[in-house]
Amino acid sequence: MKAARRFILVALLVMAAARPTPAQNTVAPAKPGAPAQPACEPVNPGATEEARRLLKMICAVSGNAVLSGHHNFPNHLSKHSDYAAEVTGKYPYIWGSDFGFAAEGKDAITGRDAMIEEAKRQHAAGSIITLMWHVVRPVDREPNGWKESVQNKLTDFEWSELITPGANLHRRWLAQIDTAAGYLKRLEEAKIPVLWRPYHENNGNWFWWGGRQGQNGFIALYRMTYDRLVNHHHLNNLIWVWNANAPTSPKVGAYADFYPGPQYCDILAADVYGEFKQAYHDDLVALAKGKPVALGEVGRAPTPEILKAQPKWAWFMIWADLFRMNRPEVVRALFADARTRSRGEALPWPIPVNYDEAQVGTYTLPDPLVLANGKVVRNASTWYKKRRPEIIQLVESSMHGRSPARPPAMSFEVFDKGTPALGGKAVRKQVTVYFTKDKTGPKMNLAVYLPAGARKRAPLLLCLNFGANSSSIDDEGIKPGEVWGRDRKKAPAPRGMGFGRLRVNDILERGFGVAAVYYGDIEPDFPGGAPLGVRGLFLKPGETEPAPDEWGAISAWAWGLSRAMDYLETDKGVDAKRVAILGVSRLGKTVLWAGARDPRFALVIASCSGEGGGSLSRRNYGETVKHLNRNFGYQFAGNYQKFGEQVDQLPVDAHMLLALIAPRPVLLQTGDQDRWSDPKGEFLAAVAAEPVYRLLGKQGLGTDQMPPAGQPILHTIGYYMHAGGHGTVPSDWEQFLRFMEMHLRPGRK
Repeated sequence: MKAARRFILVALLVMAAARPTPAQNTVAPAKPGAPAQPACEPVNPGATEEARRLLKMICAVSGNAVLSGHHNFPNHLSKHSDYAAEVTGKYPYIWGSDFGFAAEGKDAITGRDAMIEEAKRQHAAGSIITLMWHVVRPVDREPNGWKESVQNKLTDFEWSELITPGANLHRRWLAQIDTAAGYLKRLEEAKIPVLWRPYHENNGNWFWWGGRQGQNGFIALYRMTYDRLVNHHHLNNLIWVWNANAPTSPKVGAYADFYPGPQYCDILAADVYGEFKQAYHDDLVALAKGKPVALGEVGRAPTPEILKAQPKWAWFMIWADLFRMNRPEVVRALFADARTRSRGEALPWPIPVNYDEAQVGTYTLPDPLVLANGKVVRNASTWYKKRRPEIIQLVESSMHGRSPARPPAMSFEVFDKGTPALGGKAVRKQVTVYFTKDKTGPKMNLAVYLPAGARKRAPLLLCLNFGANSSSIDDEGIKPGEVWGRDRKKAPAPRGMGFGRLRVNDILERGFGVAAVYYGDIEPDFPGGAPLGVRGLFLKPGETEPAPDEWGAISAWAWGLSRAMDYLETDKGVDAKRVAILGVSRLGKTVLWAGARDPRFALVIASCSGEGGGSLSRRNYGETVKHLNRNFGYQFAGNYQKFGEQVDQLPVDAHMLLALIAPRPVLLQTGDQDRWSDPKGEFLAAVAAEPVYRLLGKQGLGTDQMPPAGQPILHTIGYYMHAGGHGTVPSDWEQFLRFMEMHLRPGRK
């Protein structure tokens, strides 16, 4: 007996020694006082546009409606959602599934590939995707059993090893979570956002990950998971759902004891199997502090009366085997209720969104070839001397604001003067652009790659990116960059395959140089950021924001591109007469304005620039000026706020922005599923800009018939719509390079 006691004592001492302190955790708790992201901004600052839009939509739903949802076992694909639609006549808005754990049957891990492909099909049909994982213990190999592993336990010693970096069990856990990352990456590559709810029901004691309170309990595991998927794998398509269980019994802990903190989750959810007590809703809403809340899983369906009394639930997801716990008439009543929204039904956005061509309305576009005095522009001289300056002034005064000239004290420090790079395919240069004499203020890092062995000055593509150069280019020789973090401070940028990775080798192989700039070096991308970026250099004493007719963030980013061009004109390896610019989404808006203002740019490629970019504002379709003003007002001049309710009074529209680029080539690239950005509105803007191009002796689209996805029109004005959603896909690059070859003709000068 004494020997047994000695053994137990030694074991306890070993476990205590091995248990990590908070400082040893993979992800340290947020610093006291560090601000969380606003409730409807993703906690991951690098979140994709698709993820951001999804979160904003769910924020808008919470309190106004509820989305229907249904879970499906991984090897049943959509069997249960399909059956719900058959019974109710409506398809659940949210499609849920699981990565599985078993060797065979409905939860078999062999179904993962098919499950991911089904998620893609469901998303294309209009469903929102949510995924979770009944994952086996890290001490076990998969496949494994439900009771044997998923609902088994870890010892305290094993848990300590799990959350200790470098420990054997931690390494096994890394391999486990990396498996999920590979599948989630496939959805990110397909531009599909995911409501990701790892380690659900964590405040219960029935799963191996559950029931452990404190910083070294479940909270540490959740934070480790966030760090691995976001900071290591750069998965930016995830909306992070912390999914507890409703405190239905003494076996279930209080929500707050397991909450990882507002810096680590976007949405708070509860699983309810049984009675829907009001406290389950109210307590979660209180903890969320403005973030959306949801019913992550339910067995018995909530009634319309329950949802009316508990209005903040943004969605409910009925577990598979729907009718095992629910009578058909109960579910029909729920799906038919006025608050419930199923797939294809209109959502209660704070600002209505129209996706019906029949509801676009009629509109009249301003004529780009009629002067302010009513006279018609009939020749190139009048365009350049009178009408073009008029339109520039109109865009500045109503939309983008006035921006300053090149600062007289600006300087360039070429700290990498020409290093062989990328396996000998390129010569790399790195430059810091100091905007003022004060080198501690805002500055911009420029990475330049020129084809190795080039005998002549090379044409070049200048790319404005969402990530630092060290994240956007696969080259260990790039100076480590910094990016803006959640606390509105700059922090070291992660290396690796980040969002917006540049295809540098493909560009070089076609005879072009490539240069990269991180947009955050110029100006931060959040409200109130003006004092922290280049706009802060020009604020008058006492000002915190520019005047209403002065530059917004987009104009600041465009100004930064012109400062990059100032350097490129000094680089003897670059043909500064043949520099193209490329940007995606809000940076697509940016390159259009940069190309309009600065005629030194020889060619412009705008990807999914949408409202405020290449799409007509007067078309009531998808995102509108009103949406931009509410969500991204800081990106535009203050005067732009005047036109949210009266867009017909806006003195300019997208076709005039495109006309300002004439006679230089401009390519609009979009996606047929990117309804928010209005692909048809971009096509019609290009059609309406054509008269200016013809006046200047160039060819427009040459048609008013919109081409199908995958069929490019590449004239001086180009238009290309891929099959898919927002942003660029790998096949878009071939069209970009073809367009550049047509007009910049590498190797010809």
